[in-house]
Amino acid sequence: MPEYNVYDLIGFMFILKQLFGLLRLLHSENGTKAIAIGAAFGFILGLTPVMSLQGLLIILTLLFLRIQVGAALVSWLVFGFVPLLIPGLLDQIGSAVLTSSLLNGLWTSMYQAPIFPLTQFNNTVVMGGFVFGILFCPVVYFITLFLVKKYRASIGAYFQKTKFMKVITGSKFYNWYSSYEKNWS
Repeated sequence: MPEYNVYDLIGFMFILKQLFGLLRLLHSENGTKAIAIGAAFGFILGLTPVMSLQGLLIILTLLFLRIQVGAALVSWLVFGFVPLLIPGLLDQIGSAVLTSSLLNGLWTSMYQAPIFPLTQFNNTVVMGGFVFGILFCPVVYFITLFLVKKYRASIGAYFQKTKFMKVITGSKFYNWYSSYEKNWS
């Protein structure tokens, strides 16, 4: 049986808190834009390496601004597989951007800067994923906005009335989490 330390528990509680926050926000009347922005940020994060400068900047932006981190986590998990599905397209986009004669001087000067190599933009798939993410980020935002509104109008309203939801909200785990949320938030 694996041993867990206090940092594992804190990380688990953070992720659990964000996912419960997302569910609570999905069933509330506000926060639609926060969910959509979180999903758009998660989309970009899913297309770029997390252990890079741009990944770190996206994570810091998520944490410092009032963006729904739970939506970003779910979106990151969903869109994290996109680079595995379309590496050829991302490679072509990145190659076109990196070999563009208009941007050649920019890439040379930026790559000589001490911090720029941390972006891993010399990799065509990384550059292509970042450009693809930036270009389609608004599309993900508006699609998520539409889907959250549709969810609230149909599935969310139905789900609140089911016996399953009544069992969940009456469970000891839900009560424990609610007391945790009140005491530690």
